[in-house]
Amino acid sequence: MADLFPLGLSIATLILLFFMFLFNFAVINSFLVRAPFQIGILFIASVFWLAFNAFSTSRWAHITMSCGSIPGEYADARAWCRDVQGLKAVVWIEWVMLTFTAFLTFRHAITQQNRGHTHIWTQPLVRYHPRHGARRGDSEFLQFEKVGVGMAF
Repeated sequence: MADLFPLGLSIATLILLFFMFLFNFAVINSFLVRAPFQIGILFIASVFWLAFNAFSTSRWAHITMSCGSIPGEYADARAWCRDVQGLKAVVWIEWVMLTFTAFLTFRHAITQQNRGHTHIWTQPLVRYHPRHGARRGDSEFLQFEKVGVGMAF
């Protein structure tokens, strides 16, 4: 049973990340590719990974860490032990990667907001550029047009 949780969560995460990746390039402006949604989904996925990894690791606690200590006549048990140890490592690495990606994306969005680029929250991350505003027509030269209105040059 403990082996099925990482498998199911891996499939769900893969499908979710595939759709997020697909929407980045297929849809111009979807809520699925904006920073709040992506940060939220990554944090929720990392919480699920943490919970399922803790459950699975506690279920695998009776498995020895040294698979080489299993006698040679039990080659199947030794191979199974190595597979489980590898699975333990992979599921925890997956959790670290998801958590790191969520924190990195959140940190980037907060940094950009503190620099005055609040449009990071309203446009897709893949199309985000600090110089462009929320609308494509925004420009740093618009400030001169607004100041120059009504003035004779």
